[in-house]
Order: sequence, then C-alpha cells, then structure tokens
Amino acid sequence: MQMQRLMLLAILFATASPWAAAQAARFDVASVRAGGTPGSYPGVSVMPGGRISAPNVTLRELIRNAYGMDDNAILGGPEWIARERFAVEAKAARADSTPSQLQAMLAALLAERFSVTIRRQPLARPVFLLTLARSDGRLGRALRRAGAACESITLPPGVSPPPPWFDSFPRGLAQEANTNTRCPTIVLPGFMAGRAITMAQLAERLKPYAGRPVIDRTNLAGEFAFELRYGFEMPPGARVPPTSDGESLLTAVREQLGLALTAARAPLDVIVIEGARHPTEN
Repeated sequence: MQMQRLMLLAILFATASPWAAAQAARFDVASVRAGGTPGSYPGVSVMPGGRISAPNVTLRELIRNAYGMDDNAILGGPEWIARERFAVEAKAARADSTPSQLQAMLAALLAERFSVTIRRQPLARPVFLLTLARSDGRLGRALRRAGAACESITLPPGVSPPPPWFDSFPRGLAQEANTNTRCPTIVLPGFMAGRAITMAQLAERLKPYAGRPVIDRTNLAGEFAFELRYGFEMPPGARVPPTSDGESLLTAVREQLGLALTAARAPLDVIVIEGARHPTEN
C-alpha cells in the first residue's frame, strides 16, 4: 500500500509539472487592443517592473519577439498578420522576470488571445559562418581576451556620440533575451564595442548588419573585449547619426578582429504559422 501511494504521488507530481510550468509562463495582467497607436514605437520593448510594451505592432512582429526568430524565418499565416496593427501591454507577476521568461509569457499570450499555433522545422538558409581568419589562430588588433573587471567604452575620434535619448530608447524583447552580457556593450551604425562578450553573442550582434544569420564556428571559449568600425549607410530619415564611411563589415571583421564571415547555407529552425485569429476582446 505504501508503495502504491508513493507511485500515485509520483504520477501526480509528474503530471502537475507541465501545468505548473504553463501557469508560471503567463502574464499576471495583459491588454490587447486592435488598431495600435499610430506613430508609436513599432516593436516590443522590455520595460521596468517585469513589463512589456508594444503600442503599435503587427502580430508577425509579436511572434518574432516571442520566439526570438528573424523575420525571414517565419513562414505561413494569414496575410493580415503582417498588415494589421495592435497595442499590447502586459505585466508579469514578478518584477524581476527575465527577458527569456517574458518571451515565454508572450508566446502563451499569443496562443490564448490570437489562437496562434506554430510548428518548428529545419530549413536550409543562407548564413554567415564566423571563423578564425588566420591559419595561426591569431586574433586581430581590436579583439582580445576580457579581464575580470569591466572596462569602460570610449568612442574613437570621428564616431558621433549617441543622441541624448539613446540610453532610454526601448530595447526589443528578442534583443534583450539574446544578447545580455555582464559588461557594457554599445552598438551604433558603423561602430560597435563590447567588454565581456562571447563569440556566440558577437555573432548575434553582427547579424542585423550582416543581413543574414551569423553562426559562431570559431571554437573560441570565454569572453572577449572588442571594438569594430565599419561602413554603414543610414536609411533616409534615420534618427541615429552615421558614424563611419569606412570599410565594409566583412572586411572590417577580418582586418580588425582577425575573424572571417564566410557565406554558406545551413539548416536552421524556422517557424511555420499554422493558425492565427483576430484577438479576443479584453
């Protein structure tokens, strides 16, 4: 009898765990409003107190942030998910919820309010492989092992400082979840620097400017400090001043960091949207 009781308790705990995990991955309060707020920030921002704010986003952008995927890695779904806009505000029960936890909560919110169903599948996609450029393994002049203490970052001559609003500008949920580091980093058009960054995190930071996913193949463990200047053409109407008219990103990575970005194809997960509906009312 005692053995049967223990087995029953084990079954109950085993079956309760997924339910408990699902409950933990839900916002305490959430609001979804159709139409969005025209002219507001068109992304998903992490706010203090375990909150996310998305005042003017498409469902496709919400899905991209919830699952941390590139836009070109999201397939399927009705056409309105990339056209119609929504305002989403949500707050977790815990003010110290991590970006990864907020992502899980957002995914649960999309399933509940938009009836989003997805499946993952591998698909061969164009990528860049981040590798050592030199056969002797030497690093470039602007890449070195990080120390225990966090060094400050000084902008080099010719690089415009960020505008006053830069530090308070909302950071994307997917960006927060994918690139958190223990020491300062700065990413401006034409200049980026970090003081304690892994090669996988460097690859993540290069991705938006490389135009395709970047996969770390350096086999370099540990944390590094780096500075990188490269040519970057600002789009019309951009609010951040250009910082450099220098060499291309691929050339700069090779010459300054001693690394190479090699074009290749690799199987990466994509998300296929199998279903989505207009949201339920608050």
